[in-house]
Amino acid sequence: MLTTAQASHFTTFGFAVLRGFLTDRAAALRAEADAAIRDAYAATYDERVIDGISGHYLPMAARLTPVSTSLTCDDPRFIDAAQQLLSGPVIPECPEGVLYFAEAGWHTDDGIGVRGVKFAAYLDELTAANGALRLVPGSHHPEQHARLAAYQRRQPPVRTGADEDRVRALAR
Repeated sequence: MLTTAQASHFTTFGFAVLRGFLTDRAAALRAEADAAIRDAYAATYDERVIDGISGHYLPMAARLTPVSTSLTCDDPRFIDAAQQLLSGPVIPECPEGVLYFAEAGWHTDDGIGVRGVKFAAYLDELTAANGALRLVPGSHHPEQHARLAAYQRRQPPVRTGADEDRVRALAR
């Protein structure tokens, strides 16, 4: 179960950091994800095509990925936390392993508008220099999401450091 503070943070900001949530399974999950992605993309593993949110994506609910499958379908930590956050029953979705190649622009993982909870385990250290995860607090609220989407549509695409500096200057 999540603490009251974690649940409240999620409700307010749209995310919660659950440090140590997978300490007992992190090494096995890292090894499994690495082996499965390397195996699935053997011929193209080292190719780094940068286009949108680029990376190698792989469903992880198969006999070769028992750790991912068990975490999603059998581990009460995830099911209980999702039920707590959504105040009701949940249906697990297929786990996914991803090896990202480059920065992903601002986007939502909302998909088709179905209310849900996404758990993400980052198996490598992320920093500002190598691609730290950035979140927009409150973007899960429909009215805030609409404002952010409208803002994003008005912004020119940022392609270089000079473009980024220009966009920052316009935002001031």
